[in-house]
Amino acid sequence: MRNRIVVWSLVAMAAVLTGCGDHFNALTPPLSGKLSLQQSPNIVPEGGTITFGIAHIEASPPGTSTDITWSSSNPSIASISPNGNGTATGVTPGETYIVAKLTAIPSVRDSVRLTVLAPVVVTVVANPHSVSLVEGATTQLASTVTSNTAGLNPAVVWSVSDTSVAKVSLGGLVTAVTAGSALAFVNSVAMPGVRDTVKITVTSFPQVRLISAPFAYDTLKVGQTQNLKLFTVVADSGVTTAYTCASTNTLFAIIDAHTCLLRAIAPSPQGGIQIIATTVGVNLKKGQLTASIGLVVLKP
Repeated sequence: MRNRIVVWSLVAMAAVLTGCGDHFNALTPPLSGKLSLQQSPNIVPEGGTITFGIAHIEASPPGTSTDITWSSSNPSIASISPNGNGTATGVTPGETYIVAKLTAIPSVRDSVRLTVLAPVVVTVVANPHSVSLVEGATTQLASTVTSNTAGLNPAVVWSVSDTSVAKVSLGGLVTAVTAGSALAFVNSVAMPGVRDTVKITVTSFPQVRLISAPFAYDTLKVGQTQNLKLFTVVADSGVTTAYTCASTNTLFAIIDAHTCLLRAIAPSPQGGIQIIATTVGVNLKKGQLTASIGLVVLKP
């Protein structure tokens, strides 16, 4: 009889405790939450980094932590710190999924696809790599851009180290300003750190003088020829130049342009004619130089 009383007592106590447990569970709501990541295209080069944004996050009941744990479905493609700020690093070309989940509620999660690209390789080669110009002269520089990435912007921009020596347009047109040396740089627009250089050397205009004979005019009779040194070129050392000759009126005298051999044809009018020399073979700042001397053709 006593044993029966003990058993019934234990059963009654268990029933009471069970009822209390049901009441306790009713007072504690289950954990729940929502999490979504920004789904914009996610592409990163090998060795590069990308940070993922949170589009929406919530957790209940109030006070539940919204800390996130991060992971990569393939860490050999991209790695990410579990407790970091959502920044992944591209490891090798390929695709993986970056997974975010609420640390307090692991079943609440979202994921985005991440594509890791091979490193972008860009080369810029200038042509030519050196130019020599006389003050005021211009020349057009060129460049070639190559890349292992299709669709890369092939545009370049040019600049110069010293604008007092030379100016360079964005398109690579060089204008020599004054004697000296400078460097022109051509940079990739897509990857500004990739560039090539061109050495620019600017020289002063050569000093050239064209001197006529010391007399004001010469005389010849009809039929006579003459090859006198009517003009003299004086130039800087190393500057090669010459002059050509011409007659202002070939009815009275003709002259070979290169040998300057003069032949009298007919008596000249009053005041005579002019024999003109013009420099050739040298680039001069103010154009070619000229000098002249008078010629009077007499009757035989």
